[in-house]
Amino acid sequence: MALQLKEAGVPLDARALARQAFLPVGSVTGIVPQLLADGVIRDAGNGRYLHDETIAGAAEAIKQHFQDFYAANPLALGIGESELVKTLAIDHDVLRLAIAQLLAGKVLEGRGVVLALRGRQASISDEDRQLLARLEEEYARAGLAPPANEDLPDLFRERMERLVKLTRLLVDNGILVRLDQSLLMHRDAVAQARQVAMDLFATAGAFTTMDFRDALGVSRKYAVPLLDYFDTARLTVRSGNRRTPGVEAKRALMP
Repeated sequence: MALQLKEAGVPLDARALARQAFLPVGSVTGIVPQLLADGVIRDAGNGRYLHDETIAGAAEAIKQHFQDFYAANPLALGIGESELVKTLAIDHDVLRLAIAQLLAGKVLEGRGVVLALRGRQASISDEDRQLLARLEEEYARAGLAPPANEDLPDLFRERMERLVKLTRLLVDNGILVRLDQSLLMHRDAVAQARQVAMDLFATAGAFTTMDFRDALGVSRKYAVPLLDYFDTARLTVRSGNRRTPGVEAKRALMP
């Protein structure tokens, strides 16, 4: 049965394993506990199992991907889990368990909003550090009305390519939040906008885009991307032009 799991390379439940191994389901469920105890297979959740070597192979692929990524992107801090899912041709459950194994083994670590090889530091010059500080200061000063990405070269008199790499480093560290492809915002401003949304929920139960815009004191140019971001973060749920509390907001509003 372990061989069938190894060959499958994806999680299988007892019924699927029984079909693969030409065994009764009862025989499979009787064997599983011992294989789990011996570390030959792993629990993948929802009554499914994976061969341990499948996870080990995925972990090696992830480590190699990080090495290749850093070689191509020396300024980068790490990679988001969602980006790994899109990039690596690995079953999502296998990837999740492999990442958990690498985190537990202190091969990977969480750094801001990304995963990084443990001890990884971005290769950055003193000149770039100075520009990073200027970027962070500008976004903090701009608050709820930050510059659009296309405005950065004129604002800082720098090449877009360089600015893109450095702003990504600020996003990876959780200092800036990416609202969409053309707009970044300082985390303190996003936290301020989140509190405004929560206050509106507390007083009215729901709000419109205009309600949110007016409460923030900004234009739709900033209010709409913020609301879209909050939709993705499950703080808000969109219904036409209205927002109702999402899972995260409901949890925060509970007495």
